[in-house]
Amino acid sequence: MGMFYSTAPRRGAEVNFVNVITKSYGALIKFTIVFLGGVLFFYLFTGAVGILGKSMKQHFFPKKLYEKYGSFEIPYVERFFSFLLGEKSFLKTAVFIAVCWLPHFIARYPGIVTVDSEISLLQYYGVTEYTTQHPIIYMQLLGRFADLGNWLGSVSLGLFFLLLIQCVILLLAMTYMVDTMKKFHMPAWLLNTTLVIIGFAPCFTGYIAAFVIDVFYDAFIVLFIIELVWYLFKPEVYFSSWKHPACTIAAVLGMFFRKNGIYVVAIVLLFVAGRELYMILHKKQSMRAALMFLAFLFLPMCVGKINDAALYKKYDAKKISTRAMLAIPLQQIGRYVLNNKDDLTDEEIASIQAVMTYTPEEYAEKYRPYNMDGIKWGFNDDATSEELKAFFQTWFQLFMKHPDTYINATLNQNYCLFSPLKDNIKYYDSTRESLLEIDKVDFSEVYKQNNGNGILKKLTKEYYKRFCDIPLFGLYVNQGILDFLLLSICLYCLFDKNGKLLVVSLPLLLTLAVTFVGPAAHGHPRYTFPIAYAMPLFFGLYLGEWGCGAKKKKL
Repeated sequence: MGMFYSTAPRRGAEVNFVNVITKSYGALIKFTIVFLGGVLFFYLFTGAVGILGKSMKQHFFPKKLYEKYGSFEIPYVERFFSFLLGEKSFLKTAVFIAVCWLPHFIARYPGIVTVDSEISLLQYYGVTEYTTQHPIIYMQLLGRFADLGNWLGSVSLGLFFLLLIQCVILLLAMTYMVDTMKKFHMPAWLLNTTLVIIGFAPCFTGYIAAFVIDVFYDAFIVLFIIELVWYLFKPEVYFSSWKHPACTIAAVLGMFFRKNGIYVVAIVLLFVAGRELYMILHKKQSMRAALMFLAFLFLPMCVGKINDAALYKKYDAKKISTRAMLAIPLQQIGRYVLNNKDDLTDEEIASIQAVMTYTPEEYAEKYRPYNMDGIKWGFNDDATSEELKAFFQTWFQLFMKHPDTYINATLNQNYCLFSPLKDNIKYYDSTRESLLEIDKVDFSEVYKQNNGNGILKKLTKEYYKRFCDIPLFGLYVNQGILDFLLLSICLYCLFDKNGKLLVVSLPLLLTLAVTFVGPAAHGHPRYTFPIAYAMPLFFGLYLGEWGCGAKKKKL
């Protein structure tokens, strides 16, 4: 692994991917196996977990092997999952997931306050100025519940109420996904495996008790995908009651818990509009149904955007989102300055420093090969459009001089997104001092409870670390495997002309794209959690009668 990736912060430990790939045929072969092997591993995973149900598909194995081993089952496990997924399955699966999550919830009472949440609270209480770094709606939620706790005499209790709401919303979204999979008659082994993953995988259990915007966003993007599935594959059911339109509207509004949520909705809306126009022209869709569904996407998106703009105006929020959008160019420039500063002219240095205030010498201390967090604070938020234009001209000129530096910078930052051999693990803890020095509210009790070293907390922390070592199930928390599975299915859908499944994949593809161009991938697995959370439904559609290879293919 060391020859491919390093998390060391210093210059000498960075990985030169270009040299590794191009100067050794053996490394090139290994590199190919590492990247493409993830898909094979996942297919092995989906076949082997058939022991959780007797409905393993015969096509996974040759006929003789299937007849001998394919019906293998564990009686009590089979009976238990049959009970869960039988009558009143929604309530029973929700209780099962809640029980699985409960130890993690209790161990981290009243909830881990992350750095981003601290920044939000500092802005809410006026210690620092409001910015557009995080959605103000989340700042208000945190602040209002902290105020509620302070009024009740315990800030911890107020934050715990918010944490409880956060968990319930995610619980309902994931239960709804399992219920949808059941109603689409997906294989029992996939349903059983999905329940186990939701109940025990650290990408769920490690985040339900942490105050991060992503938990709300992940729940609503899963809900958004579920309603897309219902509309595209069973429109007659979608319009049969108010439930699906209401959930669609709620999902779109919930997407505003992340800055990029509106772009996901807008792009999906554009593709859906194109598909609906095609269907109408070919007389396969009614104008009324198409306009109604587009309205369910467009109108709440407009309401959310107007609300965001009003909040930013009300609190006079300073715009600082540009540095995140320029993450890859800034990271590439940082590596270039670090490795090739002697090649820079005074004019090039001036154009860079107009946008990035660091001197060439400071990059040696600030640059980190695995994410942009080390240098993003040097970004000049007041850079003019002319300065940004000159910066990009210099950026392109330097690329022409040393393209390998740019490639290495990009691969070092994003390698964990595509490596089946790299587990990108980070679960929030609070073994540090509080950053919340606020006169109005005393948060010391929250951090005192966070920093407690109870036996349960120690056990859960060790569990998060060891889960990746569990055969088969540990593969699920590997970003490389899930991302390659997503891309492989999408490629197959493209060749198979399965337009419905491609539309469903759009929120997941956009999630991957935004993470790729964002400031950090390593150490921030939560950015790709929408892929992990929605993959069972997407994979089940791919395997089922609505997926690729289906007899009836419809756009």
